Amino acid sequence: MCCAGFPPHTMQMPSPVWHRWSDRLCNNTLSAVLLTEALVDQFRAPGGRIVFTSSIAALRGLGQGCYGASKAALYLYCHDLFKTLGPQGIVVVSLHRATSRTRDSSEPRCRRLGRAARFPSR
Repeated sequence: MCCAGFPPHTMQMPSPVWHRWSDRLCNNTLSAVLLTEALVDQFRAPGGRIVFTSSIAALRGLGQGCYGASKAALYLYCHDLFKTLGPQGIVVVSLHRATSRTRDSSEPRCRRLGRAARFPSR
């Protein structure tokens, strides 16, 4: 059973799994969090808008655990940010993009679909 981490100094050599997960979390989550935290005081209330681009993988997973987990972390950060900034009139939105195959006689194509997740005002 896994319910907690371990001290980083106990790891002798980072594994490929560690690199894959840390890269995804840094690229997809931490980069957005650090930028938002650096600029959060610049957003005007009321009427300010913060929009995160996420993925449907945050809600459903798409076969790569590290990618979906990094997008889910961003989604939950968005939710927490909304609880803090929403009462001040700042809108926080997470967009979850997905793909859908369409029928075409010549070649398969993908069409982008967008899904916006807005949190309730409570």
